[in-house]
Amino acid sequence: MKKALSIFLIFVFSLLPLLSEEKISDADRYGNYKDIPKDFYSFVENAGKVIRYVYQVKSPKEDDPKIYRKSALVYLPYGFDENDPEDKYNVLYLMHGGGQSPEWYFNGEYSGSLPKSMLDRLHEMGAVKNLIVCAVSFNGGYTKGSAGNSGSFHKELRNELMPAFEEKFHIIKDRNHRAYGGFSMGAMTTWNNFEHNLDLIAYWIPISGDSWALGGNQNGLVSEQTSRYLESLVIKQGYTKDDFKIYAGCGEHEIATPNLTPQIDAMRKFPDTFVYSEDEFKDGNLHYILCKGSGHDIMTVLRTLYNALPLFF
Repeated sequence: MKKALSIFLIFVFSLLPLLSEEKISDADRYGNYKDIPKDFYSFVENAGKVIRYVYQVKSPKEDDPKIYRKSALVYLPYGFDENDPEDKYNVLYLMHGGGQSPEWYFNGEYSGSLPKSMLDRLHEMGAVKNLIVCAVSFNGGYTKGSAGNSGSFHKELRNELMPAFEEKFHIIKDRNHRAYGGFSMGAMTTWNNFEHNLDLIAYWIPISGDSWALGGNQNGLVSEQTSRYLESLVIKQGYTKDDFKIYAGCGEHEIATPNLTPQIDAMRKFPDTFVYSEDEFKDGNLHYILCKGSGHDIMTVLRTLYNALPLFF
């Protein structure tokens, strides 16, 4: 009897580290963000505008020598003057999801949309300052398929989009004035750019999508391996936990939650690089919210951006 009791106690004490491991409840994730006020999208007198930016890009396929034309939709805040190079701006590069385009965010040139209205109001309130948003696309005249194009977009961003774009729109050419975010498959490009372009961008907003660094559609089964790999790339690029911030979001009723939530929880197991902060970024560089009432849709994007952007800009 004593031997059996001893074995039982050894078993219980061996489980204590697992039982005591801090967990973040869904209730905490719901509570750690501010919902968008109901009257937030009302008329703004000093509104910004959306224009189209056209640029040239090489195909990511080595056997394709052609040069292709691509375009982005660009939100310019009220008062932007292309002829005033002394007026400097922050930038958010924003990627759509699979089967979508930049029009999913901004409808088209000189058009209204919920994201535009939100950005106008954030500027009017002073919650963000001098922020230009470049809604980009991994689609193009070339094609390697959506997964292939999105997986190679980090090269296009670095080599072809950013240099000319940031010169034209007076972007402050410093990683602490740049953010990259994306929805669904665009979140995959967010993680992908984090893996390759951390020297260019300090702020990251993956929405409704996990990293596909070790393969896509893993349903959270390789989250710890993925997190370890992400940490290795941060170290390889010469950065530490003090050099970047990640604000991730997902919807309450979401197809992506079973993939992104396990990854965020796994990243917390590598606190030398990813320090989870329940109070936004007060004491860490990683924060995650579940947007109550929304799903795999634009409202999850808006709620995440509404909370994240004022922390960065």
